[in-house]
Amino acid sequence: MPRVDLVFGGECPNVAAARARLLEAFQLARVVPRWSEHVIGDARAPKRVRGFGSPTILVDGRDVAGVVAEAEA
Repeated sequence: MPRVDLVFGGECPNVAAARARLLEAFQLARVVPRWSEHVIGDARAPKRVRGFGSPTILVDGRDVAGVVAEAEA
């Protein structure tokens, strides 16, 4: 099973839609929906999810939209 992460800003107006798309994708794939959620700027967030915009869906560390993470300052 691939690792799926949802990365978002705390006030992101599009995170609910991103969650809905994730649920649809899991249903289409006929697998139990399971992903991790990470808030942008949270010091506890793993390095693999840092530098992405909001919202971002990562599958095995790759943005499903093909966007590359910005380098951390």
